[in-house]
Amino acid sequence: MKLTSSRWKAIFAGLMIILLMGSLSSLASTKKKKEKKPPSKLKLGPVYINPFFEITKLGYDGNIYLSRTTITSDFKATPAFGATFYLRLGTGGEASFTARGDYQWFHRLSSLNYLNRTFSANFFQPFTHFSLYLSNTYQNLRDQIGWEINVLTKHTVNQAEVGVNLREEKKTSFGIKLWDKRIKYDSQVMIDEIPLANMLDREEYGGSFTIYRRVLPKTKIFSKLRVNRYQFKHPESPLDSRSYQVLFGVNFDKTALIGGTAEIGYEILSFFSAEVPDFRGIIGSSSLSYHLGDALAFSVNYARRLSYSYLFNYYLLQEYGGGVLYYPLPWLGIDLRGNHITLSYQTDGASGYGERRNNVRWYSLGTKLRFSETGTAEFGLGYQYRLWYDGYRFSGYYLFNTLSFRF
Repeated sequence: MKLTSSRWKAIFAGLMIILLMGSLSSLASTKKKKEKKPPSKLKLGPVYINPFFEITKLGYDGNIYLSRTTITSDFKATPAFGATFYLRLGTGGEASFTARGDYQWFHRLSSLNYLNRTFSANFFQPFTHFSLYLSNTYQNLRDQIGWEINVLTKHTVNQAEVGVNLREEKKTSFGIKLWDKRIKYDSQVMIDEIPLANMLDREEYGGSFTIYRRVLPKTKIFSKLRVNRYQFKHPESPLDSRSYQVLFGVNFDKTALIGGTAEIGYEILSFFSAEVPDFRGIIGSSSLSYHLGDALAFSVNYARRLSYSYLFNYYLLQEYGGGVLYYPLPWLGIDLRGNHITLSYQTDGASGYGERRNNVRWYSLGTKLRFSETGTAEFGLGYQYRLWYDGYRFSGYYLFNTLSFRF
């Protein structure tokens, strides 16, 4: 199945019909909407502007390439800058555009210096019984991709989404989402003598349908059906596939004592080629926090999901971790975190997973400073340990510092 522009033309035509119906519906409504808080204090005509500046990854890296033979170290920093522009529309709608640049700087390894660019456009419009949103994001990046690829790799990501949220009654709502995502790697990049673009260049498109039910003032439960199609660009790739997911979960409002989302479900990943075994199994994720007043917070996270591999078709990622954040003073915080990550690779036979595994462990201790409502800084020490399926081991400490300020 080849992608054509006719699919997106049909999608947007349908959305325009929905938009017109919603406009007529909203005109008929006499219910007053609450005035939203301005998104920024800066304003130019009808446009609100929210500029920002950050410095991340400021510190020293003792093994930049995570090499087992040639150890390369350097000082590095990533200053980031940009702004979000907001335009308010009638009846509570909003359009926004964000431009962001992250300059990846190394002191000695100047060949790795690169300006990462991200551009994002969003549109949101509520109506009487539903709301509509559109978004498109383009990224041109040179960074580390996941936990499998250890080098900084150039790639682009272009993703478009359209969605409708329907509200049938006060406690029940429905969400419909469609998306198209294109990932393209630098054709010159070779990892372990494997051209990365040949293995991982692809297009992903699909949709989801979600039912939400509010059971408490700050708690929702939901069930989700998600279908995704993966089409790889290389004509000989065996990874063309289709994914079906059924998920059940709970969402806690971020202002509640427990905040965050947890979900668990089942996925079937079916490959069109007989060379690659299908996957059927449990998937899920969670990111939850528990607050004891304003001074102490605990967090836990878990993930179990599939990801494509340039080595062995795909792997099952399992991640779990947590942290403690304590503010002995309103402006001073102590942040302790840790994560355990396992990449279990698909095998060719009936033995399933477990024969080839990569393991990552990392821990960090940081200090957070709040010097204004929109300004923060963090510095600390981290430790990382990696054990690869082929016997490769790496462990080392790293320093990290972050400065963030929004106007």
